[in-house]
Amino acid sequence: MSRRRPLFTTPLWCALGCFAAAGASGQSSVNEATERLLRLTRVPAVSGHEQDVRKAVVAMLPGAMKTTVDHLGNLIVRVGSGSPVTLIAAPLDEPGYVISAITDEGYLRLHRHTSGLAHPLAHQFHVGQPVLIRSHRGAYVAGVIATPSTHLRSTRGPGGDAGPRTLDDVFVDVGAESKADVAARGIRLLDSITLRERATKLGEAEVSGVAVVARAGASALVEIATRMSDAPGQGPGTIILAWTAQSFFGQRGLTRLIEAEKPSRVFVLTGSSVPAKDASGSNGVVGGGPMVRDEDALLAAAASKLGIPVQKRSISELPLTGIRGIETHVLAVPSRYAQTPVETVDGRDIEGVVRLLAEAAGLGALRPPPALPAAPEPSPATFAEPDLRLLAGFVRAYGVSGHEGPVRAEVLRRLPPWAKPEVDGKGNVVVRAGAGGKSLMFVAHNDEVGFEITAIRDDGTALVRSIGGMYLSIYEAHPVLIHGPRGAIPGLLAPRKNYATSSTLEPEASSLVVDTGAKTKAEAEALGLAVGVSVTPRKDLAKLGVHRATARGMDDRNGVTALLQAIALIDPATLKNRVTFVWSVEEETGLEGAASIAQNETFHTVFAVDTFVSSDTPVDSHRIAHLPLGKGAVLRALDGRTTVPAEVIDRIMALAGQAAIPLQMGVTGGGTDASPFSAKGAVDVGLSWPGRYSHSPVEVMDRRDLAALTRLIATLAQRY
Repeated sequence: MSRRRPLFTTPLWCALGCFAAAGASGQSSVNEATERLLRLTRVPAVSGHEQDVRKAVVAMLPGAMKTTVDHLGNLIVRVGSGSPVTLIAAPLDEPGYVISAITDEGYLRLHRHTSGLAHPLAHQFHVGQPVLIRSHRGAYVAGVIATPSTHLRSTRGPGGDAGPRTLDDVFVDVGAESKADVAARGIRLLDSITLRERATKLGEAEVSGVAVVARAGASALVEIATRMSDAPGQGPGTIILAWTAQSFFGQRGLTRLIEAEKPSRVFVLTGSSVPAKDASGSNGVVGGGPMVRDEDALLAAAASKLGIPVQKRSISELPLTGIRGIETHVLAVPSRYAQTPVETVDGRDIEGVVRLLAEAAGLGALRPPPALPAAPEPSPATFAEPDLRLLAGFVRAYGVSGHEGPVRAEVLRRLPPWAKPEVDGKGNVVVRAGAGGKSLMFVAHNDEVGFEITAIRDDGTALVRSIGGMYLSIYEAHPVLIHGPRGAIPGLLAPRKNYATSSTLEPEASSLVVDTGAKTKAEAEALGLAVGVSVTPRKDLAKLGVHRATARGMDDRNGVTALLQAIALIDPATLKNRVTFVWSVEEETGLEGAASIAQNETFHTVFAVDTFVSSDTPVDSHRIAHLPLGKGAVLRALDGRTTVPAEVIDRIMALAGQAAIPLQMGVTGGGTDASPFSAKGAVDVGLSWPGRYSHSPVEVMDRRDLAALTRLIATLAQRY
């Protein structure tokens, strides 16, 4: 909620009706403004690095419209000539980070050179997230921001997880192994970096995303440029539309324009959005109309004439520094969750800004909006490497514990022709092969951590509970998908209540809610929200250099992939052991799938094909689990539930040596699906791949380790 209620300059009954029905094409204008904003928000443009969004804006302008770019990067359109000169400006850029150092180990350190931070969680909302580095060559390079691994919490010192993560905690991993590797990727100091997941449409007219308030201003200016008449509507003079560079770096672009153009008056769409000290970090009331300064008589009169509701704010609430002695008018689009990666605005407020500016600046009647050309749907990444193609298919299948159906279907689709799979009552996939010898089992789990809806509130938001262990702090304030019965529904996991004044690392689980843009319980249910429906962040597989890849749910999609690849290498007719391959369910919530099998079957040895949570990161203690990526598979000799006998360790290490399979051995945290079988007399063993950043959106694997693990499984199935 806002600190002030909207101030309507016309009677309420008229203002809302007039605003909603403004012009013959009111709804189409809102739809276009919303879609344009969504597209612009997807384009990164950290201050000083505005090239790509500038190109995106130019592509949206009429083809005959002449544009110029000055030496600071301001994009300028001029209409008319002579005096007076009216400047209408909106930010082209967004606040963000640049690379400040590159470590010898190949990690990037960051500096935030832009202004506007107003709450203590701003850096933390970037930890554990996929990012894009825009190199000086113009290419985007995938990376992730490191996060402590959930399974290694016990190794963190007292108080290590108390306060919020700070910029000193931020390390960017691009899959490099040295400073030279980083340079080979085309990355250097001062390249910019931004979150990969940038924009989500909520409901009919809301857009949530990175710096969406700043982009709303840029989008409004595009609307004006595409819809204004060929000449201003009220007398002679020059109209300058300017998308200004470096707005969040001392207003350098705007200051330069004012110095160069000497305008008579200035209208500025500010991109600043300071969260109020309320539960949702509001800046005004979203959908309540543009925000203007309370002493601005010109904008108030224009709003009254058009029947547009406006929200009045003091100069301190709508600040603009560096302009003196010029008639200045400041507007802003209201937002909720301000200064978070899910900052949210409403397209109807953008349309209100467009009409208000056109009236106040004397631009004349606006044309109906031209049709915005359809944008092609982004296609998923393709991979030349067979192992990554297989892994990507499993990554793209969502399967929170208890909701593993899509992953199970992908496993069944990928099995070799000889396999005769069974799906037991629990949902485990079981394949049996061989006869005689030892009874062996290899098991990888299909499920992943996530959330589940527990209630839908009257305001349309949904309460959730976490499924599996995780740092909740790396999931709040980011886009999510609600996996309803009719398909995925876009939404966001709202930041904790009162995030603008929070001083703790972790939010209370009860404070996290899912926001889809629905305003009532009935609207949310109509979308497909229901108690028991699973919720996850969006995800996809991304390569990190030549050997590494990242995704959420790599635990245990990497194990699932290794097991599928291994079974494809095996000729069942030549097996000397009785081998059972299992893709299990509900591992993350108590090893439930494996436990159900253990109630009815016994085995000589059970191998759990799962993650070895490695401390090969810059943010975890190296006291345990410090096995490097890229050096081979891992014999998980000791974890929180399993200890492997010395003679078994020796036998496995010997078989791996004979087959020239690189194999490491180590100690880590957590447990695996092998442990429920030990009570029935089985030897339980962990076969693993070393993985970074467990149970986060940015788990990292190395393809060389996946290849070694695949060969190890096939070798043990045949020779153990």
